[in-house]
Amino acid sequence: MANSVTRPNLFQIRGRGLRVTYSTSSITGDPLLSYSGIYGDQQFRGEEIGLEETAIGMLVTVTVNRIPDAESALFTMLLPHINGDAKFKSVAFHTIARTSIGGPNLVKGPIESYRPIIIWCMAQVVDF
Repeated sequence: MANSVTRPNLFQIRGRGLRVTYSTSSITGDPLLSYSGIYGDQQFRGEEIGLEETAIGMLVTVTVNRIPDAESALFTMLLPHINGDAKFKSVAFHTIARTSIGGPNLVKGPIESYRPIIIWCMAQVVDF
């Protein structure tokens, strides 16, 4: 009989000036993300949390600030594929995406800029 693999569903993340808790599910079934960083303390749930599976892991993204017709600030973390509980180091970053009243095509130069953060993570399998 093949071994059953259990994926972690709770992640506690720490970095310089950053604290994040991310659960892939909750009692309501929605994913939850709690962010505390340079953009203050914020809570996200469900579709407010962007998920993108890649060859190197899961990108988890939330919008932490938005200034209409100027820029948006995103927080993204890279979570590797994991079996069971684990402690690991990864990377997160804040992205500033510039725009204008006419959209990003009117922005001169780079539209996105990035600030990388080394993060220390604890992944756990928990029952909700």
